[in-house]
Amino acid sequence: MDFLLESKDKLKGQVYNSVFHLLNLEVDLMYFDTTSTYFEVQTDEIDEETLRKLGYSKDKRPDLLQAVIGLTVTREGIPIKSWVWPGKVFDVSVVQEVKDDFVGWILDRVISVMDRGFASDSNMKYSQRAGVHYIVSEKLRFAKKEVQEAIARPGGYQKIKDNLQVKKVIVGDGPSRKRYILAYNPKEAKRQKENRNQIISDIEE
Repeated sequence: MDFLLESKDKLKGQVYNSVFHLLNLEVDLMYFDTTSTYFEVQTDEIDEETLRKLGYSKDKRPDLLQAVIGLTVTREGIPIKSWVWPGKVFDVSVVQEVKDDFVGWILDRVISVMDRGFASDSNMKYSQRAGVHYIVSEKLRFAKKEVQEAIARPGGYQKIKDNLQVKKVIVGDGPSRKRYILAYNPKEAKRQKENRNQIISDIEE
């Protein structure tokens, strides 16, 4: 077991490369996300613990020690690789490690898909090295200048279905340009407007 633990990174790559053709895996989109799991133990009993740490708890239990688990899957949901980090690790800090861990793997022209918790300028620039592309959510609240510029572009939405309209906006020029896909949900917009009106009415009353 000690040998397997010490060699796990090499073994994961070799197992993947061995079954890549057997399973006809098409790894063109790679979805990545993290979660946390906690341990119901006394925090003062394991002072020398290197893995279980207090951190941001997705289980809403910040009082308990935890570990962070990461997973990448194909567009069909087939797991490719997993990670375990100390419980105080933040999502934004693991992107470069995840990318580097796939060096030497048999992959197609991969597009990495991540949520807004992984978005930072340094991570996006690092993800573009060696021609790697990415799809990542952006934060609307406290949005960057270029995100605000994309949102401010009027019109141009195409209706996909009753609750979804989308449009493409290019911001910037040359190699630094970015493509934003804006999604608008009329039903959600109506619901939020009604909530705001109700809050304003309650405050006025």
